[in-house]
Amino acid sequence: MADDNHIKELLSSSDSLILKTVLFDSRKGQKCGAIYVEYPVDSNGSPISSESEVTTQNTKRAGFNIFNKHQYLTAFYSLGQALKVGKIDQLTILEGFYPADFDAFVEDFEESAPFDVKHLKIVNLMKDSVMLFMRNIAAGLETIYLDAEGTNDFPFDELMGFPVFYNCKTIRTDALFNTDAVSTLAKKWIENDAEIDTKLQYLAVGDHTVMLEKFVEIFSDRVVFKTQSQARIRTNSDSKHILIQLFNRDSRNFVVCSIISSTTVDSEYDNDLSWGNEMGRNPKINQEDLSWYKKEIPENDADAKFWAEHGKGIRQAAFLMH
Repeated sequence: MADDNHIKELLSSSDSLILKTVLFDSRKGQKCGAIYVEYPVDSNGSPISSESEVTTQNTKRAGFNIFNKHQYLTAFYSLGQALKVGKIDQLTILEGFYPADFDAFVEDFEESAPFDVKHLKIVNLMKDSVMLFMRNIAAGLETIYLDAEGTNDFPFDELMGFPVFYNCKTIRTDALFNTDAVSTLAKKWIENDAEIDTKLQYLAVGDHTVMLEKFVEIFSDRVVFKTQSQARIRTNSDSKHILIQLFNRDSRNFVVCSIISSTTVDSEYDNDLSWGNEMGRNPKINQEDLSWYKKEIPENDADAKFWAEHGKGIRQAAFLMH
């Protein structure tokens, strides 16, 4: 069996912990799930509770694979505890939560609020789980990456009710089909006088020119200029404009919408698309980075072999039956 004692001891060792990475992995493509955390340590190898104590680049990791119901339950409790005590730099949720699992654990997660997270990534959006984080993440979220693959009807407009979302410096969405998303967010930026360099980076599904056309139509009284691939509008501040740009790379359509200085000229536009390299790809995370916890199944662990052979669907069914 995977050893879950390390992560439990770590997360119960202090009321406050600096956590570099927290990842919960239960994707359909996996034959097992996993949870792990990476955390900075001091010169003695002990976990750190305050950013001011981080004096080295040394880190340790704790986590375990999920092969059975017990480990699945433990992983959820560990995630809740990490959210409760952690000051988390990067939180990644792969596959969101199963609805039944979410219902069973939502109260525990709510009790862990507010979540102190700088960067959030959720793959394969499920509305309830995304809204849980929007309701409970503390102010200060810097970036959010939402991968909507397989859930193109996700209600993007509902995210506009959460300041923690529209106040992010960088919002990145992958495979979301919503032609109004850019315009909806731009309205919020104008209403709230968002900061320069705030941006939306968007991998579009289908024809992304529709977004530009709608953007220009909605903000027709604010348009400074328009071309076939970009448009620029005034905000309520004389010092700020909003720029929307369309790009095509490797048969993928990207939309970038950003707040810029009103004095910025086109030669100064940020045309870097390196952030899009990981988008529209599968898998969504570099497995080599996680190879340390992909342990072989013990020869004497019949339950683990069963879950690995039959995959996530049967594991979920077993969870729901008990």
